[in-house]
Amino acid sequence: MDQRKENILASMYSPARPSRRWAWAVSIALHLCLFGVFAAINLHDANGQSERVGVSKANIKAIQENSLTVPKPNIKPPSTTAAKQALRPDAAEKPAFLRSPQEDRPEPAVQTLATPAIAQPRTEFFGSRTSQRKICYVVDCSGSMLGFFSRVRDQLAASINSLKPDQYFYVIFFHGDELIESGDGRFKRASRSAKAEAIDFVRSIRPGGATNAERALRRAMLIRDHSGNPAQQIYFLTDGFDFASPDPDVVSTFTRDILEKVRLLAPRVRISTIGFWVEPADEEVLRSLARLTQGDFVNLGEE
Repeated sequence: MDQRKENILASMYSPARPSRRWAWAVSIALHLCLFGVFAAINLHDANGQSERVGVSKANIKAIQENSLTVPKPNIKPPSTTAAKQALRPDAAEKPAFLRSPQEDRPEPAVQTLATPAIAQPRTEFFGSRTSQRKICYVVDCSGSMLGFFSRVRDQLAASINSLKPDQYFYVIFFHGDELIESGDGRFKRASRSAKAEAIDFVRSIRPGGATNAERALRRAMLIRDHSGNPAQQIYFLTDGFDFASPDPDVVSTFTRDILEKVRLLAPRVRISTIGFWVEPADEEVLRSLARLTQGDFVNLGEE
């Protein structure tokens, strides 16, 4: 028992005890040193950051004081039209991947079509013009036309020669009770050969005899094409009607009879009348025929 106590006391006061205490002391000292170092570093960083912040604020203040004052730009509000265009779905170009192949195609060039010209008269006889297709020439070749007939032949030949291939024509000369015609009562198409034949026919006519204009005019209304259609345009040239009396009643009755035949035989025909030095009564008839059928009247005695 005493020996055991001695052993315990000996272990308590053995040389190893002071070594453990020293180790604890050194460990604590080292930890304190480390804490001190970390604290010093943090304090240094805080001071440096404060200095940097101060410098940045100073620099910003200097820049603000030394910068030029720029006036605010004068921005105009967008117009209503521009705003509407901006809101349109097609105002901005679509990205390539959103466009369809049809949208990628170039816009076709817009062509302005010219306004079609109004059909101009293409046939002329002594200044009276027409664009009608079926034309009948009724020409006085009585003896009283002797001084004018050379001119009449030239004008008639030129008018026939100017006809287009899609036109049709017929020629009637009259003197006394005789009618001299270029055909058998049917319109001829204005081919080159038909026109050449008709011009030879015109050159062969010689004036002579009396005047019977009313019969020749009635015959012109009976000329037809192959479909049975009458003339659309009649050129009627004469130097008078040889009235037995210039009485106004006679003249008006004569005019009325001709117009009745026109309504019956060729209601849509236009009659253009050409007078060579006609008397007042003859001129009245020629003017009336032209006016009432929407034709022209040409008085060559006024030249």
